[in-house]
Amino acid sequence: MQVCVAGVNHQKTPVSIRGKLAIGADIIQQALFSLSKNLSPGVILSTCNRTEVYVLTVEDSKVEPLIINFLNARSNLPQAEILPYIYSYRDDIAIRHLFRVASGLDSMIIGEFEILGQVKRALEEAEKTTLVELPLLELFRRAVRVGRRVRIKTDISKNATSVTSVAVDLATQGYLDRKVNYFGINKRRAGFHGVCRHQSVQPL
Repeated sequence: MQVCVAGVNHQKTPVSIRGKLAIGADIIQQALFSLSKNLSPGVILSTCNRTEVYVLTVEDSKVEPLIINFLNARSNLPQAEILPYIYSYRDDIAIRHLFRVASGLDSMIIGEFEILGQVKRALEEAEKTTLVELPLLELFRRAVRVGRRVRIKTDISKNATSVTSVAVDLATQGYLDRKVNYFGINKRRAGFHGVCRHQSVQPL
């Protein structure tokens, strides 16, 4: 068996495409069961900066087009529009990619903490389905451990912060009366307000 991942991320995919491919927390279980029914039980990692599908497959299978079809069906976009942005990896390269993601090496802000929690939540959602095979679950458990260890043993996260924190900081540079008007969805609001309190910024 081999690990296969396919998806999009912030490095070359426009926000407009990433937004269409994103799978929210409220429908992640539905998406996981759909993935299991139509392709193979797997793990879905979906954040504001990436949407990736991880599955186990046999060596000679052509699973990548099936993952692309799965993502395309949820986006309501023509496949030709998303195809240029989708990457896929197998086996050792796929495993290395997941470890880089969990360690914050593949993030928009290197070493940021948020992605590790997102990888952990993706694992927990997959575990809830009771469908995903143990080798894939164990790979994600190990990725979480590696992500934690990297942050403990190195200085990668010493000055790291979240994308939200950087956005607030840049938006309020040079202003004495630091107030921010924010438009966003509920799952981001709590994190935004926490950043504002930490930076002495008043959310409107």
